[in-house]
Amino acid sequence: MPGLDGLDERLLPSSASTQIKQSQKNAMTGLKLSATGVRNTQTRRINPTSSGCQAHNGSRPRRSRPEVRQRDWCCRTRQGENQNLAHPPTGITPMRLVDRLLLAVSLTVPLVVPCPALADGGTRKATSCSIESGSIGIDGGNLPYRAAGSGPVVLLLHGLFAQKEQWDAFLCRLAADGRRGIAPDLPGYGASEGFTLADYRLEAQADLLHRLAVAMKIETLDLAGNSMGGTIAAIYAVRHPDGVRSLALIGPPLGATDWAVGVKTAIIDGINPFIPLDTDQFTLELKLLFAHPPTVPDTIESAAVADYVARNRHYRQVWDIVNLYDRALVDQPVPAVPTLILWGEEDGIFSIEDASRIQTRFPGSHLVRLPDTGHLPMLESPDESAGPYLEFIQHL
Repeated sequence: MPGLDGLDERLLPSSASTQIKQSQKNAMTGLKLSATGVRNTQTRRINPTSSGCQAHNGSRPRRSRPEVRQRDWCCRTRQGENQNLAHPPTGITPMRLVDRLLLAVSLTVPLVVPCPALADGGTRKATSCSIESGSIGIDGGNLPYRAAGSGPVVLLLHGLFAQKEQWDAFLCRLAADGRRGIAPDLPGYGASEGFTLADYRLEAQADLLHRLAVAMKIETLDLAGNSMGGTIAAIYAVRHPDGVRSLALIGPPLGATDWAVGVKTAIIDGINPFIPLDTDQFTLELKLLFAHPPTVPDTIESAAVADYVARNRHYRQVWDIVNLYDRALVDQPVPAVPTLILWGEEDGIFSIEDASRIQTRFPGSHLVRLPDTGHLPMLESPDESAGPYLEFIQHL
């Protein structure tokens, strides 16, 4: 597909990503589903202008919605560390959100990208994080994973219709902190193979992931998940509490609160924004997911919609199963482990207005509000998300 150098399958529906290897990328990674569940005794709002990762002129103005927000990948999120280099994910350009979203998954060699010029005329050279790929057979199926770093293990779980590559930036930040991040494709998603519709049940997902941890000889781990992945992480910690140190909900999880107004309005209008059937619906999905929706090439957008249309029955079957868990974190027990909740203030899937109510479900949890961020903090605001998370697990 000419002109798509550096584009990424993380915007493709998970099934389309495997076909993409042959036709140079099929569709757009379902950055999908999520719900919320949060409880807390402390709440904190990250101030982007004091994060230590400022624009070159010393300020970080809010940009208009259609414009892709830029971030300086060359500084850390804490003040006083701006002389050090953060580790951008493999092959990702430091400047633009769309580069993080549209990274070519087929890249096998880490790409070292120079940072932009600084105000004083100097330049910084960004190093890259080496991300390894592997797979493990579980119960007759195959679970691929991406991993980086060494040290205490953090298991990262993606959301509905998404895939492991969405965690690349987080993997590199964990590696830089002396930890080993592991991001598998959930059973039935991404490049996983050999799983059935019954395996989409969230309890089945949690049990299969526990078997993955056993197969990888992981005795102790920290769990983190985005959206539906956060719900699966919570279920995992309840069903398999031994060895689970902490839980992080990076973006509100499914099953703890109602859909935001935008999602409800779309469904009432006969549109499932998570299974878009035309380009207008696809655009709506991006607006719900991101504070600043990226500009997606027409070829990628068309391919994504075509996959949703061609495999519509399958997507709706999975959607129906997952929606059985719309009260999973209300009606069922929640894990008794230290819990962090990161919530984008511009989340269009689950409104941050529900954050305080959700915190009551997780006694002793800590809530961090992320300004200028939508439903996928690890993609849209990786530095602002990784900073509070690393601070959280460092003090366990």
